[in-house]
Amino acid sequence: MLDVTDAFDAFHRVVAVLWREFGAALALAEPDDDLASFDDLVDQLEVDLFLPTCARMMRQATGELVNPDEIAARIQLLSDNGEPLPGAAGRYHSHAFHPDSLQGDVPNAILTANLMSLPRAGLRLQLGPAQERRAPSRRNLPVH
Repeated sequence: MLDVTDAFDAFHRVVAVLWREFGAALALAEPDDDLASFDDLVDQLEVDLFLPTCARMMRQATGELVNPDEIAARIQLLSDNGEPLPGAAGRYHSHAFHPDSLQGDVPNAILTANLMSLPRAGLRLQLGPAQERRAPSRRNLPVH
């Protein structure tokens, strides 16, 4: 298990700075605008910055080459004392940063696989082994 909590916190700090600097423009974005919305910005930063950083950290620590697209599925959430969060909540889903207002801070939160937003304080993010993928079951259908 490789701890990536510090990388997640750094990702949050980048988002918070961008919100302070560009929040007013991002808040004006409409779904069909050329302007990126706050969520679009965070999604892109996750794909371009956070997940590749985690993949590099994995390569440096273990020598394992992991595609950044596969990293999110490997992130497990644990309490500060190392206990895994149970069930689907034990999996990182995506970011959960969303400021309440233009003047509001960007909360450091984690969106779990069951889509519950949890404050990052008290949680750790760790990269685990690749999850086994089940082969889809194929049934032989009768041919008429």
